[in-house]
Amino acid sequence: MFGWRSRIISVKRWDAIWLVIASLAIAWVFHRNDVLMSRGFDGVTLHSIDDDMMISMTYGRNLAEGHGLIWTRGGPHVEGYTNFLWTIVMAAVHKLGAPDATAASWMRAVGWACLVGALIQSVRVLRVFVPRSLVVTPVFLAAACSNNDIVTWAVWGFETTLLSFVFMTWVASVLRNPMSVVGWISLALVPLTRSDGVQTFLVCSIIGFLLVNADDRKRVALTRILPAALPTLAHWSLREDLLAGLHPSFSCSRGCTPFGSALPALFFITCPTKKPMSFVSPPR
Repeated sequence: MFGWRSRIISVKRWDAIWLVIASLAIAWVFHRNDVLMSRGFDGVTLHSIDDDMMISMTYGRNLAEGHGLIWTRGGPHVEGYTNFLWTIVMAAVHKLGAPDATAASWMRAVGWACLVGALIQSVRVLRVFVPRSLVVTPVFLAAACSNNDIVTWAVWGFETTLLSFVFMTWVASVLRNPMSVVGWISLALVPLTRSDGVQTFLVCSIIGFLLVNADDRKRVALTRILPAALPTLAHWSLREDLLAGLHPSFSCSRGCTPFGSALPALFFITCPTKKPMSFVSPPR
């Protein structure tokens, strides 16, 4: 509470009001986009998201139906996605009973929730640096909600909403407490959400390491950074022979290691796959 403004409204309540306004505005944009990207076919309204995300949706649906993370049922294991955790979320949506016609709308709802969560965490970060200003929150939210890159990728169903949420959760947490368990769990999800998030994980780990006192750096390395890296290492280890047993695909070869496309491309040149390459066929 501060000055004459504290008698009118508290900072927390002020932020909450603007977050509600921003959430409702974004909800309208999501709904409008859902309507515009729907089509009637044979008496059924089909909802869709971006074509790249519909590829991930196919993998998610096949996983939910017990066929594994594959593109075609009974087909080869081609890793045609770079958003493992988002694909798992899509599988969960199908497992919960979302029909094919409206599964995209379900994912838009998930994306909206993640984007709202990212905005909440972003406001928490703002308050670390600007704890009392009543101007900063509406200005920031107006800029974020009118940003084409933020909104467009979100309403099209991309994993950017989940990535933003877990990343901003890490930032908001470690700024207050560099040893925050919630923060480091969130960072562990970044490279699982998007393959090129490995670079983000490495940079954030270095920053988190430097934020603590010198006496605590060994502790943060052993009890935060190392455990946070284990899910991604486990994910890599579950791949068949760590790339060599998978059919090479554009999606896999562009971002499945911390070194971008160079290392996997080298693997595919020097380590031929055990199975012959095949073209990716339609999902059904």
